[in-house]
Amino acid sequence: MRMKSEAVSACLIRVATWVLIATCASASLADERTYPHKPIRWIVPYPSGTASDIVARAFAVKLQEQWRQPVIVDNRPGAATNLGSELVLKAPADGYTLLLSSGTSVTNAALFDRLAYDPARDFIPVSLLVRSVLAIFVPAQSAFRTFGDAVSYARSHPGQLAYGVPGIGSIPHLAAQQLMDISKVSLVSVPYVGSPRLATDLAGGHLPLAIGNLFVHIQQVRTGQVRVLLVLGQTREPALPEVPSVAEIGLSELATDGFVGVSVAAATPRDIVQKLAAELQRIGKLPDVIRQLEQPGTRIVASSPNHYGRLLETEAARWKKVIREHNIRVN
Repeated sequence: MRMKSEAVSACLIRVATWVLIATCASASLADERTYPHKPIRWIVPYPSGTASDIVARAFAVKLQEQWRQPVIVDNRPGAATNLGSELVLKAPADGYTLLLSSGTSVTNAALFDRLAYDPARDFIPVSLLVRSVLAIFVPAQSAFRTFGDAVSYARSHPGQLAYGVPGIGSIPHLAAQQLMDISKVSLVSVPYVGSPRLATDLAGGHLPLAIGNLFVHIQQVRTGQVRVLLVLGQTREPALPEVPSVAEIGLSELATDGFVGVSVAAATPRDIVQKLAAELQRIGKLPDVIRQLEQPGTRIVASSPNHYGRLLETEAARWKKVIREHNIRVN
């Protein structure tokens, strides 16, 4: 009888163990299926109202509608986007804290002597949301009618022609460095903290030249305050059919653009990353989102994680070379 009792007890223990394992597995699967089951915080390391912020809010509204969970856009500008990046890494890597990533994701590691994180190691890409056209601008009253005019002047007046850019180490700044290297000219950079003041000074004739995002200056172009000399792309911009691209003038290696996307902490479960990416891709195809975001100079991409990852790797290698060659530093 005692042996029979022990056998029954052992059997009960095994059954209880199996039930416990099955219960835990079911709970785990249920938790995965229910993502997201609480509010999502989207860190935007730029001020409210900027182009990056507008992109994030457009996608956040649709995420919230689809998943019926609050998606809170949290603007945390500062320290060349490092403040926002660090906040994401301090949060649990569970897919509930997102980072709006941009050009700084591929430049900061080379620009700063010390960072509290490694952009390539500590984050993983989710989706490239939008790409933006970069261009070279002059005030309406400028004597430069073409890009060639500006280059000719710079060659005959070395170190005298100034150009404005939205920040030291920004993609427009680095693109200008490449332009000078290839064109064999010497220009003087005038870095601004962001684009608004730069746009005002350019339209007012206080800057003879500027490099930046087309969407920032498009209203000035439309009202005749500013002219575009060159689009830094492989093809012409449909909104400016008369303006040549760098590829057309034989400078394909200068082709570049701006971008914003979504990244998360590297330890975030891959199934959550894929689910989030799939939803962002769906949103990017919605007609009302396209109408809102696809203005002259911008194009919705809403890519896969792999696509965004390849872009980040390529851009990081490209700009690291420029930064090192010119010894550009932020701190």
